[in-house]
Amino acid sequence: MSDAVTRPPVFLKQRSSTNFILFTICLALFTDGFLYAVVIPTLPFVLVEQSGVPEEDVQKWSSWMLSIFGGATLLASPLCGWMADNLPSRRIPLLVGLSMQAGSTVLYSIHPDKYLMLAARGLQGLSAAVIFTVGLALLVDTVGHANIGRDAGMALSSANLGVLISPPLGGFVYKQFGYYGVVIMMVGLVIVDIFLRLVMIEKKHAQKWLQPDPVSPINGDEFHTTYGTMDETNAKKITGEGDASSSSSFPPSSLPSSSEESPLIAQKQEQGKAVAVPLFHLLKTPRIRAIVYGTFVSYVLLSGFDSDLPVFVKLRFHWDSFQAGIIFLGIALPSLGGPIAGFISDRIGAGMLASISCAVGAICTVGVVFVRQNTIFDISLLCVLTTGIGAAINFVLSPIAGDLALTVEKMEEKRPGLFGPMGAYAQAFSLFNCAIAAGTVVGPLWTGLGISQLGWGYTNLVMGAMALSAAIVLALFVQDRPLRLKPVGGSV
Repeated sequence: MSDAVTRPPVFLKQRSSTNFILFTICLALFTDGFLYAVVIPTLPFVLVEQSGVPEEDVQKWSSWMLSIFGGATLLASPLCGWMADNLPSRRIPLLVGLSMQAGSTVLYSIHPDKYLMLAARGLQGLSAAVIFTVGLALLVDTVGHANIGRDAGMALSSANLGVLISPPLGGFVYKQFGYYGVVIMMVGLVIVDIFLRLVMIEKKHAQKWLQPDPVSPINGDEFHTTYGTMDETNAKKITGEGDASSSSSFPPSSLPSSSEESPLIAQKQEQGKAVAVPLFHLLKTPRIRAIVYGTFVSYVLLSGFDSDLPVFVKLRFHWDSFQAGIIFLGIALPSLGGPIAGFISDRIGAGMLASISCAVGAICTVGVVFVRQNTIFDISLLCVLTTGIGAAINFVLSPIAGDLALTVEKMEEKRPGLFGPMGAYAQAFSLFNCAIAAGTVVGPLWTGLGISQLGWGYTNLVMGAMALSAAIVLALFVQDRPLRLKPVGGSV
């Protein structure tokens, strides 16, 4: 074997460290959120001033710009999840998503034509499907399940941080430097993202250098390298393979004698038969369906306000693009508390926390109906209510994202090999991403249609009713206790 094969890459430990991989995932999600939201406050102005869209059609085109993003993500997410669970590396699809992200930025840079912008939003939606699905699956591969709520909250907070700072920043840059100032800012962020994703090395690929003895099982507490839901120790436990040293970590009473070995192995082989389509099997689980519905409703609210708030404050308060961007601080600022929400759910469970948060979101959404006049009181009320909506969404998404990973882990533990040797984390998170995408489609379409046909008040009443229904579903089907798993060899 040549030196090129055996010599470890430069800075291997640093490039494959948990903190570096987590930072890379967080930056990927931050970039995705930034590119999604940076154009939102500028759309009503770009469409009129640069693309020649009549003033009366601005709401319609703004809604289409957001909906095509969600539609592309919705269509691509299941395929991305399946590919990520069946490819030898998570890095490959992440780089594909990156190329789509770069392509969308190039389309933005050509000319602010409304059809080119639609195509760019579609490419952004495809890249979001890859980044969210594969990124969250890589997160679970890297950090394990012990603090998945906290770490998922950190990743989602990174995406929300991008959504938080990009509207006011985009509005300010557009006002000062015009359309291409916004494009240059997008290009710079994508370049940094490219560099980090090329530098990152997955832990499972770093093992051959960091763990030179292939026989020694890896201590999951110190070096999280589980790919899918099966690590080496679990695989040996299921199949009965391994030497005495690999079995010594289990109590002697738990090891089968020679007389009972055959029926036990036969039983575990039967349990280990993988389902043909993991995605459909996941959807059969009421808990997962409830998580998907809660995610969908959260993003109906989020994207609905993304679509109608800039137009509303422009017409009602006569604000410019920078002021329109500032109003999003209320929705996005609480999202920085994602790790806190995840930490709490790791201790008390996701169910009641997410349910109560949905109910709070419903109350705040209905409260927005009472914002009618261009007065200090109404502007202050809108800021308070949007902050409440942002906090509610944050305390729904972070807990149920972590709970989704733990639910898949629990299903695999009950029936080892259920999802095959590669697991189903990416496919589970593709459902999560599909729910996000569907919400991103429905939210802008509903607000665009609802405001034109029913008005501001009734449109928000319907979204409030949806949030209340999600609160009920989450309370009924997502347990109020944490789905924490004990170490291998212990009972659940």
